[in-house]
Amino acid sequence: MTRSLHPPLPANERERLRALWRYEVLDTLPEEAFDRIVRVAARTLRVPIAIVNFVDEHRQWGKAIHGTGSTEAPREHSFCAWTILSDDVTVVENAHEDPRFRDHPMVTGAPHIHLYAGAPLITPDGDRLGTLCVVSPEPRELRGEDRAVLRELAAMVVDELELRRTRRELEREVAVRERALRDLTENRAHTETLAVLLASLEVDLLPVEAARLTAEHVARQAGLDWVALAAAGEGRVAARTVWHAPGVPGALLHTARQGVPPGSLTERVLSRGAPLFVDDLTGGPLADLGVRTVAALPLGRVDDVPHVYLAARLRPRPWSAADRQLLEAAASSVRVAFERAERAPA
Repeated sequence: MTRSLHPPLPANERERLRALWRYEVLDTLPEEAFDRIVRVAARTLRVPIAIVNFVDEHRQWGKAIHGTGSTEAPREHSFCAWTILSDDVTVVENAHEDPRFRDHPMVTGAPHIHLYAGAPLITPDGDRLGTLCVVSPEPRELRGEDRAVLRELAAMVVDELELRRTRRELEREVAVRERALRDLTENRAHTETLAVLLASLEVDLLPVEAARLTAEHVARQAGLDWVALAAAGEGRVAARTVWHAPGVPGALLHTARQGVPPGSLTERVLSRGAPLFVDDLTGGPLADLGVRTVAALPLGRVDDVPHVYLAARLRPRPWSAADRQLLEAAASSVRVAFERAERAPA
C-alpha cells in the first residue's frame, strides 16, 4: 500500500511561525467571530464540515470547528499543511484518488474525507498562518464561485485576527497607562505622607501620640492592619496598640497587651539593632494570632527599656521599598518623641 506523502515546509517557514505566534491564537478558547464564519462557510458551500485551522511547527489545530470534533492532528497528516504552500485555494475533489491523501487516516477513517477545499489565511504581510477549509464525505466538484466565496471568507478570518490582535495591543497599552497612573498616584500619596511625617518631627508630642499620628498616616498607604509600640522587659515583650484597622481580631490586641515570651520577633530585632521586614510570617506568637506580614523597627531605650515600632498586616504582601521608607520615617518620628521625653525635666 502506498503511503500518503508528507507536505514540505514553506520557504518562509521561520517567518511564518513568528507571525503565527504574534497573533497569540493557538490553544485559545472558541470565539463567536470565528465560529460564525465556519457556520456560514458550511451553509453557503453546502458541506457538512467547515474549519478554521492553524498550522504550527508540529500540528494543525482547529480554532473554529463546525460539523465535527477536534481537528488537531500531526502536521504530516494535515491537508492544511499542503494548502499553506501557496496563495491559491487548494481543492481535492476526491481524496481517495489523490496520491497525497488516499492512505491518509482521515480519508480511510472518520470523517472519511472525499472533498477537501482550503483557502490559506494570508496576513497583510503575506504570511500563511493556516486555512479556512471545508470537508465532505462525498466527492464533488467545487465551482469557481464557490472557490471565490471560500477565499472571501478566509479573508474575513484574517480580518478578525487583525481586530483581535489590535484589541489585545490596545488592552495592553491601556493596562500600561493605568499602571503608570496608579504608580504616579501612589508616589504622590507617598510623598505627601513623608511630608506629614517630617512635619511631625517639629511637633512636641508624647511617644504614644507620635506613634498614633504616624500610624494613622502610614496605615492606608502601606496597607497596615495593626501598629503597636513594643517594650521588652522582665522576661516578656508587651505591645501597646496605637492603631488598628476595623476587624482586627481581639485576640491579637489582648495577647499583645499581656505580653509574649522571650524569643519573639521583637527580641530578634533588638539583638540585631536594625529594622526587620518579614514578607510572610510563618511561625511565632504573632503568626499564631493571624499576622502574616510584619515590620519591626528598633526605637532605642527609654528608662533603660528597649522599644520597637511594630507594624503588621493580616495577609501576605511583600514590603515594597516605598513601604519600608514610610515605616522608617514613622519610626524616626517616634524615636525623636522618645528622645524629647527623655530630655524633659522631671
